[in-house]
Amino acid sequence: VLAGGINAVGTITATSYSGDGSGLSGVAGLTAIASTISGPITANAPLILNEDGTVGVITGFTSVLGTPTEFNPGTNTESLSSASAGTEGGSHKFVIAVKDGANNIGKAKVGTVGAGLSSISFGSFVNVNGTSTVGGSQVVLHIPGTNKVAFIFQDQSNGLEGACVIGTVSGTSITMGTKSNFRSGSTAGNISATYDTQRDRIIVAYQDHGDSYKGKIAVGTISGTSVTWNAATYEFYSGSCGSTGLAFDTTTNRIIVHYRAQGAGDRPTYKVASTWDDGGSWAVRYESDTGTLIANVPAQNNNRVIAGDGNVIFGYEDQTTSNDISTVVAGGGVGIGTTVVYTLGTAATVDTGGVNANKVNMVYNSVVKKAIVSYANANDSNYPYTSVVNLSASRNATITSPTRLTTFDSSNYATLAYNAGSNRILFSARLESGHGDSILQGVRSSNVTADNFIGFSKASYANGATADIQVVGQKNTGQVGLITARKHYVAGNGSLSITNDGQNIFAGIGLSSNSILIKG
Repeated sequence: VLAGGINAVGTITATSYSGDGSGLSGVAGLTAIASTISGPITANAPLILNEDGTVGVITGFTSVLGTPTEFNPGTNTESLSSASAGTEGGSHKFVIAVKDGANNIGKAKVGTVGAGLSSISFGSFVNVNGTSTVGGSQVVLHIPGTNKVAFIFQDQSNGLEGACVIGTVSGTSITMGTKSNFRSGSTAGNISATYDTQRDRIIVAYQDHGDSYKGKIAVGTISGTSVTWNAATYEFYSGSCGSTGLAFDTTTNRIIVHYRAQGAGDRPTYKVASTWDDGGSWAVRYESDTGTLIANVPAQNNNRVIAGDGNVIFGYEDQTTSNDISTVVAGGGVGIGTTVVYTLGTAATVDTGGVNANKVNMVYNSVVKKAIVSYANANDSNYPYTSVVNLSASRNATITSPTRLTTFDSSNYATLAYNAGSNRILFSARLESGHGDSILQGVRSSNVTADNFIGFSKASYANGATADIQVVGQKNTGQVGLITARKHYVAGNGSLSITNDGQNIFAGIGLSSNSILIKG
């Protein structure tokens, strides 16, 4: 070793080093073409590498998971259903309906989302229909643009006939209207419901026990807190009908009914319908005499369908094996003449290791623009999980981001609801003790992954400009609120956090409150 440096021939290998390399100069980053399609690129922003080779900003939502909150301290929580109640009095609301197994009375209560959008509190129970009892099939349906919800249920006090009560949410309570019947004198089973926003009508699908268990639809008109039902009902399946699901596609103004065709090997099937003026009331007209087979497999009693942003997403439990494998398939409607034809993409299954996914529910997240599915994961002690349904341009489905919500057995009764104002879903279930708990969740949805996170922008760049990017091994200075000597991760909305949101997107080590050594 000479005074002016090293004079050597051959390869020199370092066996140790000191420092973190952040002060090195002459270390080049990367350059790439900036794309501002997702938003403006500002200095020090974390960036992703797009599929076309450009770089862009991170857009999306972080994962938020509240703690379990008890909504029913009783030990007989049964027949759960829930819905958003919109935004009333500046607060975001949910409504949960239960059948009290101690006396079979139908009850409901309001849940109010907290200011931080990570907690929920509940009011007191209100009887839905006085002291009348309810059966095992019930639905809560939010009436869009109002603070009203429809309770649609089996009236056990009157032969399990199909009944409806309109509830008006105010503060932490509900005022109930007068009961009406969509099916009088006989049992209505396997109830599902949706709202036709084109005609302002409640649409109810059910299994008519008084007519050979056929599948039928009823149409109701709300006036104040009462409902008037069309005298006619509209048969969609002449065989024995299993579970039903209903959705209204606002893109095509079509009603989608999904049902288990018990008279045809329990196959999951759907029909498309529209409403027409038959001289004073809006009647239902089906676009084909026969239903369309979704899959040639036997299905369990959990037929779901939701719609949003031009997509219709079906969910069913495939019983080809001895296990119930939760499956999701999506389609989009195209008008051909006066009819709408739906073309389905390829299906995807919830990953439960090939074992049961029980108590499956689905909602459509209109902010994230994706479907969310919840289920009891038999591969993990029947703990409740949610996953995100992603659709390609041709509506091929993939299911990602499985999230365990908590650690109780949720395989008894469970329900899922979504409130767009708070962008939160509410999962509610009966515990093994019989109590009822709810968990508020904000679903992570983002364009950043562990694979496409590339580094930080050195400056601000316009669309199409050549951007300089600071990458692994370099130091970025310009952050806020970092913690020295702690690992930081990239969250779904592009912020940096010391909490890993489960996606393992490692940004680097905090060197100070405003600088980070990029690790990637």
